[in-house]
Amino acid sequence: VTRYLQAGVFYVLILNNMPPSALPVADTTPLSVAYANGGLTSPGGHVVQLHERLVELGVLSVSKENLDGFAFFAVGSDEDLDRQWPKLLAGKPDIVKVFLGFSEEYARRRDDPAFFGMRGLDPELVPSIVRRAHGTGLRVAAHIETAADFRIAVAAGVDIVAHLPGWRVGEEAGFADTQPERWFLTPDDAQKAVAKGVIVVTTAIAGDAALDSSHAHHSIVRGIHRRNLQTLRSASVHLALGSDYWSGTSVTEAVYLAQEAVIQGVVPLGGLDNLTLIQLLAVHTPRAIFPSRRVGGLTEGDEATFVVLEEDPVASLRNLLQIRLRVILGEIIEVPEGG
Repeated sequence: VTRYLQAGVFYVLILNNMPPSALPVADTTPLSVAYANGGLTSPGGHVVQLHERLVELGVLSVSKENLDGFAFFAVGSDEDLDRQWPKLLAGKPDIVKVFLGFSEEYARRRDDPAFFGMRGLDPELVPSIVRRAHGTGLRVAAHIETAADFRIAVAAGVDIVAHLPGWRVGEEAGFADTQPERWFLTPDDAQKAVAKGVIVVTTAIAGDAALDSSHAHHSIVRGIHRRNLQTLRSASVHLALGSDYWSGTSVTEAVYLAQEAVIQGVVPLGGLDNLTLIQLLAVHTPRAIFPSRRVGGLTEGDEATFVVLEEDPVASLRNLLQIRLRVILGEIIEVPEGG
């Protein structure tokens, strides 16, 4: 929480959490946080492996057998969805998260233990999930891996695509090759996202951080992200910034997507100009998280939540790190510096 406050990030969307973890943050900090409270994935799908590993490491005190229905909701059929849906709603999520993964190979990966953690929902279930969620007034955010997942998510009517395609490639994604075409979005993909009003959250630094710069796939992942960003921007797709990076925030994502080196150890992708990144940080991302609230503006009636910087961040994104004042809902917030 302190990291967010230090960075001047006051609106947060957590798309992979367990319901009890929502309470302490909401009760004890001035942050505005929206939670998914567990997501819908396939049996043995993405996040199942992650949470089982956390149990093995002793990070989670729950047993592996009790993860389903707590950390995630495994769904492999319409019957599973009927059974799990009331449990998901009982957690009172702010948004519904669905985990798509390698949809073009769903049938091949579904029951193969070699693809444990490298598969997602049956693509045919996603439209039903979206209809159910929208029917209860909830938006839907989709984890994706490939361009095929992006297409499935957009066609199903999700509100948010929570990744750029291609954060892992090659053997890490269950493929014997690294054909970038699997992750390249087309102008038609982007136009369909615009037509449906889909928001795309970048999370590019997560893919970069997962690989050492000497890794053979490092430059491939960066190239995929750079090209996809260009495709989305050319079509004016609504973007938002998120890092999906344990030690970073949306500000970290912004400086990663920038054209200048700002933070030591973060090699910029060179994807977006400073003004665009600042608009994404200060306006579009908060509004993507809380579309019904008057956030990201400085007109009468807007939430008085903002930061005051020492110098103009358009001149240099380094100035994003020089915060003079933090104000949340009209109150000055004091936070420890550094750390």
